[in-house]
Amino acid sequence: MMSLMLQRSADSEAHQIVEGLTHAIKALGRAQDLIAQLDQLLNAYIGQVGNPGTTPTVVARPGGPKPQRPAALIRIDDLRRGLPPPVPTPNSAGKKTHGRWIDSQGQVRAMVSGEDETAEAAWKLLQQAGVSSNGDSP
Repeated sequence: MMSLMLQRSADSEAHQIVEGLTHAIKALGRAQDLIAQLDQLLNAYIGQVGNPGTTPTVVARPGGPKPQRPAALIRIDDLRRGLPPPVPTPNSAGKKTHGRWIDSQGQVRAMVSGEDETAEAAWKLLQQAGVSSNGDSP
């Protein structure tokens, strides 16, 4: 509409403004398309990591139907609910932090700080760096 009004104008700056706005609108459209593609790729990745062999939910564009929550995020929430409460600070009772991770076959694995296969090697490195058993360093 603005373009039609300016057709009779001899002001070159007005034409440049319309050209600039037209370019910006096209660039925003391309950016929106890229964001939609990234969104789909991210949802596909989350779907593969959280639930191998399932089809991920694709998030709709703004104005479209309300998207469903990806199954992987639902699974992560379920895993979090199964964890013990966070370790208090300070931790005078010596409680351990707990975690869960999902292996490449989609199996949930438990992890407790200081009780996995890397704990001994990590402790040796900390001792070499001068960290004591109570966490103090020189």
